[in-house]
Amino acid sequence: MTQVFDGRLVFPALASWLVAVAVIACGWRIGMICAAVGLGVVAVGMLFSRAREAILATIVLAFAVAVSVAWREAAVSTHWLRMTEPGSDVEVVVEVRDDPKLSGGTVTVAANVGSVAVRIMAAGRTWRDVMPGETVLVRGTVAKPTRRDLTAGTIRASGAPQLIREAPWYQRLAGHIRERFAVAASDALPADAAGLLPALVVGDMSHAPGDVVDDMKAAGLSHLTSVSGANFAILLTAVLALARAVAVGPKSTAVLCVVVLGFFVVLARPSPSVVRAAAMGSIGVLALVIGRSKQALPALGAAIIVLIAMDPALAVSAGFLLSVVATAGLILVAPGWSESLRERGVPRFIAETVAVASSAYVVTLPVIVGLTGTVSVVSVVANVLVAAVVAPVTILGAAGAVLAVGWEPLAVLVIRLTGPPLWWLLSVARWAAGVSWASFPVHDGVFAAVSAAIAVALALLAMRIPVVRKVAFVSVLGCLAGLSVAHATIEQ
Repeated sequence: MTQVFDGRLVFPALASWLVAVAVIACGWRIGMICAAVGLGVVAVGMLFSRAREAILATIVLAFAVAVSVAWREAAVSTHWLRMTEPGSDVEVVVEVRDDPKLSGGTVTVAANVGSVAVRIMAAGRTWRDVMPGETVLVRGTVAKPTRRDLTAGTIRASGAPQLIREAPWYQRLAGHIRERFAVAASDALPADAAGLLPALVVGDMSHAPGDVVDDMKAAGLSHLTSVSGANFAILLTAVLALARAVAVGPKSTAVLCVVVLGFFVVLARPSPSVVRAAAMGSIGVLALVIGRSKQALPALGAAIIVLIAMDPALAVSAGFLLSVVATAGLILVAPGWSESLRERGVPRFIAETVAVASSAYVVTLPVIVGLTGTVSVVSVVANVLVAAVVAPVTILGAAGAVLAVGWEPLAVLVIRLTGPPLWWLLSVARWAAGVSWASFPVHDGVFAAVSAAIAVALALLAMRIPVVRKVAFVSVLGCLAGLSVAHATIEQ
């Protein structure tokens, strides 16, 4: 039976998102004008629609978002750091917002000066130890931001950070748990697996070896190291199963889910994908409390609206875009593909695994092409091969992280159970990364993304024709076989 989705929040969410992008990209004055003109055209074009109330609500909501984003963009554009001449020396107190990110020997730290976002770049190791929530003094030189994302400016630090105020207790607790978890993992597992486990469970990439990171990227598996809706879905499923086993009531179960969500957000740090996934989970828990059935699409739409209104910078975040697009694909595309495979005799688990991996890959392909200018050939296969081990690694790893704080020997014992699935995941990543034709370069940018989206849409439409499906299947098998033979011949 075809599932009917409630799409009433889709258009308001897209309108709010596009308005936020327009204001951020064009500045608050031009952005407000563009938003007003665009919404006016939409309103005039749909005046004769029967859904006038929905249209009016969408327009009001979009203008509310536009005003909110314009207010913040105006504050950023007139901030003293934005007005400071590049190369000028500054000394400023900032509050760290996220864990430091290391790339090519440069440490990047997201921070706030008051309520305005800034970016700090440093070459030394001292900045790698700062913790979200800490207030530090930074000395350095000013550089203008390289893109419009509501960041006032970039400070190139010339020395170590000076601690002014410690992080809140919950951030210190999260940091302590992450540290103990990494120690327990290193005691229980080989180096590669021990470095990868914290990344898979809580998104902590600081311990992952460089070659493992490279293999995961080349194999199209790097999304597993970014905490997303999959992590929350796995953990909440385990919580709900445990609650049912001990006969806990719906309201108590909802409270427990909220506690788990809140703790995991702090533990994993509030990256765009984590915040989006937590918002969707919270909406689902609210539906559980009030006794209404959960609809994933309205939850996604509501999450987009609320999050962009609270943090407009998410509107131009690549991580947020990928997360939303992948989730939409899992909601709209994967169920149909899974059902189609099951009708052809494919077992349920295999059908769902293939549908989830392939749909997420297909719908995010245009975004990835636009961002990276590369197309992965083996990504779908790699994701299908590792799909079965992600859930046990997440659940056992989360249990090990909690146990590592109070009883490390038991934590080591639990973490050792993740050894076999981690070995399999690493093996698949190495195999996929070792295939010389695993990915190939294409043009990047908006034009490339739109072209890829059109190509994907045409391919999906063509695949609805039985003859095309058969020819495509045979062609893919032939290409893979030929490329494999060529690869083996070259290696010899």
